[in-house]
Amino acid sequence: MLGRQHATAYAGALHAACMNEPHTAAGVTIAAFDHGRRERLHELLASGAIPHPLLTLEAADAWMEEAADLPVAFYKDANPRNFLITGTAIAVVDFDSITLAPFGYDLAKLIVTTAMTTGPLDEDIVQQALATYNSHLQDGDLCRCSAHQLAAWTEFHHILTTPYMDTHGYRFGWHTVRPAWISDHLLRHGGRSPPPRHHHPPHPRRASPTRRSDPL
Repeated sequence: MLGRQHATAYAGALHAACMNEPHTAAGVTIAAFDHGRRERLHELLASGAIPHPLLTLEAADAWMEEAADLPVAFYKDANPRNFLITGTAIAVVDFDSITLAPFGYDLAKLIVTTAMTTGPLDEDIVQQALATYNSHLQDGDLCRCSAHQLAAWTEFHHILTTPYMDTHGYRFGWHTVRPAWISDHLLRHGGRSPPPRHHHPPHPRRASPTRRSDPL
């Protein structure tokens, strides 16, 4: 588990990290964003086992390359079972699958897994959650997560979490509870890929990890 002292060290060091390269600080290494994730997305999309995905293989790759140029945060399995609420305090557990990730990737996982566990979420609550998340980022002079980015990250989690349906409390497929504005953001204006920015050099592909006890 990543202790508070290690987490504080990372908060001050991640600004210099590259999303698709592993990052080491305070004696702890955090895996790159694309470590195993790209290959697993390809595997699941190619299998045809994901119901109604809004991302194609090409779009998933484009978003992975887009992420390489975004400011770096870190991600751990953000499902509701990993947040313990006691009074006004929140404790976060389960850091086994920690990786680098763009801002908003953790929020997207929490939204997807909560909906897959409890059923459809009020769209106003989802949008309020994004606004609150971004307000804290703004207070810290950190990069905000756009609604378009959040929509893409929810689709990453739809693909990566669907194999866990009917386990860990997942009772509702994301494709059945996906808020309409997620679809709108990904499908409007001609595509599901991120808007063009500039050319990204290709990143090396890494082998998928053999341990998959947690969704990526």
